Amino acid sequence: MNFRRRLVLWIACLSVVAGIIVTPALGAPPAFRAVSGAATAGPSSSLTIAVPVGVLPGDVMLAALDIRVPAGAAITPPAGWTLVRRDNNDPVYASLSQAVYFRIADGLEPSDYAWRWRFSQGVGAAGGIVAYSGVDRLTPIDVHSGRVSSYSRRIVAPSVTTTTPDDLIVALFGHDGAKTTTSPSGTIERWDGVATGGRSAARSKGADFVLPGPGASGDKVAVTFGSGSSSAIGQLVALRPELVDPPFAPINIVPPSVEGTPHVGQIRTANRGLWWSPEPPSFAYQWRRCDASGLNCLDIFGATAEIYQLTSGDLGSTLRVVVTARNSAGSTPATSAPSPVIDPPPPPPP
Repeated sequence: MNFRRRLVLWIACLSVVAGIIVTPALGAPPAFRAVSGAATAGPSSSLTIAVPVGVLPGDVMLAALDIRVPAGAAITPPAGWTLVRRDNNDPVYASLSQAVYFRIADGLEPSDYAWRWRFSQGVGAAGGIVAYSGVDRLTPIDVHSGRVSSYSRRIVAPSVTTTTPDDLIVALFGHDGAKTTTSPSGTIERWDGVATGGRSAARSKGADFVLPGPGASGDKVAVTFGSGSSSAIGQLVALRPELVDPPFAPINIVPPSVEGTPHVGQIRTANRGLWWSPEPPSFAYQWRRCDASGLNCLDIFGATAEIYQLTSGDLGSTLRVVVTARNSAGSTPATSAPSPVIDPPPPPPP
């Protein structure tokens, strides 16, 4: 569990103790950062894709590849990439595998990444890497789906049902051959790559859209021009928005206290204690005069600074200070324990 998630849970525990309910909230939908596509120019046993320009640490990168290999061929990703899903055509049709991986950028990315496969001969491949900011780095993938079709102009990426609002859904489409393919309506196309080389030809396309949800996305359909492809695959991958600290008023962890010498004429200082706030709070002070037991307290008019000078009117009384912390979500007061009884001023030195 990452530090931010542990911190949110710690805040929630403190809030329960304080009688305040705090629920971690989701941020804005993930946002497109950058993309890079690549394709082979003939039979090959690998595909190298450049890291998109502008990727920042913490961005989530998705890599999708359409490779002209059957289900039994092993695909080896670069180190640090995790497989989300892989779909393969029916073996009686043209060989095609569509695989999607993810990686969280750490700021140490090389200039490119290479995927390799084992097959009896070189084949074509096309794909892309797309990067997004604002994705939950602990569990970036919400849901995903895939479907294989044959000899149809419609490449269907089947509907997913998201579990969080404002998921960003990446729609991926691939087919054997190089026929032009349109992206689904309501999506933004991010790349469109074509591998050439006759029987090694393949096309790979990626697009995305935000689903306000949670709920069903509906099928997304890319359409090829001309006759249908022998093998085609559509996938949807939903990315969760990252968690953000929820807005809440400051929480007092350690109560304030009164410091200084309890003699008339001396200065008392308010120690405001320890607070937790998702943003820097402001503080206000109110000094109160109480009886010798610390009860029956009344506000001292005009005593609203961090320091207070004892007067003869405080003789025989105790003091408390009320510290109020405020941020954009609200304010919380906390009261100190009573001070020692205020004594007369000490006699002058001989």
